Amino acid sequence: MQNIISLPLISLIVVNWNGKPFLKQCFSSLQELNYPKDKLELIMVDNGSKDGSVQFMQKNFPEVKIIKNRENNYCKANNLGIKAARGKYVALLNNDAWVHKDWLVELVKVIRKDSKIAAIGSKTLFENGRINSTGLIQKKYFYFMDRDFKFNDKKSSRIKEVIGISNVASLYRKEALQEVGLFDEDFIMYFEDVDLSFSLRKKGWKIVYNPQSIAWHNFRGTSNSIFFPIYYCERNRLLFLIKHFPELFVKQIFNSSFYKLNQDCLIRELPFVLNKMIRMNGKKEFIRILPFLEKQISNNLTNKNSVELIKRIKQIEIKSKKTMPEDVLKLEVEKRKIESNEKKLLMLFRGERSGSPLYLFFKSLRENGFFYTLKHSLYFIKENYIVKNFL
Repeated sequence: MQNIISLPLISLIVVNWNGKPFLKQCFSSLQELNYPKDKLELIMVDNGSKDGSVQFMQKNFPEVKIIKNRENNYCKANNLGIKAARGKYVALLNNDAWVHKDWLVELVKVIRKDSKIAAIGSKTLFENGRINSTGLIQKKYFYFMDRDFKFNDKKSSRIKEVIGISNVASLYRKEALQEVGLFDEDFIMYFEDVDLSFSLRKKGWKIVYNPQSIAWHNFRGTSNSIFFPIYYCERNRLLFLIKHFPELFVKQIFNSSFYKLNQDCLIRELPFVLNKMIRMNGKKEFIRILPFLEKQISNNLTNKNSVELIKRIKQIEIKSKKTMPEDVLKLEVEKRKIESNEKKLLMLFRGERSGSPLYLFFKSLRENGFFYTLKHSLYFIKENYIVKNFL
């Protein structure tokens, strides 16, 4: 082991919610760590457990500092622990996980070698020895999964930079966490590891994986329903897109299982996600995507669901406009005027008889000028005739 005198103080946080059956194995493994006891601060944040978890810990592990959180919000619980932590580094461990005696020292050894490493993940294994996670990988449509999930253990010793790590067993540089504002509490649980990893990498930090740091995981031990992981992963994927890829957000909505399998969930959660967009990026971005979003909703959802969802989005729009600067309002009025004229031109070239085609054509010439009318006329001919009839 490294020189004991030089080892840093580590604050180790375990978030718990009704996980009493797992706590003995978890904290007993931490007591056996090959790490000096006076350099280890153990913290359990309890999310309002009703199974006697707090009393069990007070009786069996009195050295553990207990912080009580009033709600079952994993991200908020971690933030409470991080804010209370005295260590320069913060370790996170699931309450349904347990660790090898060298788990922590192997993480510390690597993170101290490079000041640009913000986070380092362990190799987590299932009880049967197969791999749970060796970091994260990105799949199609901005879905993510654990690297090497359910593969046989490769026994590799190679330390590797990855796009993200699982928080089942990990170590963070507290300075890096503070720079990105800790965990985003809107995520509540699931997908928060992806979001945090991306936030850190955008700031220039590195995320690495160390296979010599080993933990075991009773997979979904404290999440005995498959509904919550799926629900929050789908919901939080939309939050992730709003934060990191807002330009792709609208298109990616319709690759979501909320859209494909349960549109009621989409109706419930999309307004919340859009409100986050306004909080993060301001109303201007929301206004910019609104016409395209409404069009996509109308084209992709059933009539009943599209009407309901657009109604809820309109309520956000009305609230936004109440506090919108006058110059932004003027831009919005002008944009809507142009969109209205584009719609009339589209009706003209589709042969729809909601008004006289000749009248609409000359109205566009008068209001928008010759070049605008010609440009958009050619555009609509191309998009709505050639594409539909020949491609």
